[in-house]
Amino acid sequence: MSLLTLIILSALGTTIPKWLPQIFLRNRKLPDNLVEFLNIIPFASLTILIYRGIVDVERDMLIPTISAAIVSFLIIYKTEKIGWTVFGGILTAFIVLQIL
Repeated sequence: MSLLTLIILSALGTTIPKWLPQIFLRNRKLPDNLVEFLNIIPFASLTILIYRGIVDVERDMLIPTISAAIVSFLIIYKTEKIGWTVFGGILTAFIVLQIL
């Protein structure tokens, strides 16, 4: 399988589950407690990924990982935007790796 095919399939695999509920639930009124629960899921998922990344990290990646986690926490706390949080964490890890 080529790298481009893998990237396209991965993009579809992450995008389709996001689009389907929006398409089918667009004009429906959901209960407030369900909406609140659905709003929490991205933050909980991100927290699990960051925590697991810190716990399972190899010794040479500890500083970049902790730096990325701190920056990610600050970005999510300030903006509440998952995309910016992920981008900021990745960029931080990249910069720290370049310095070390």
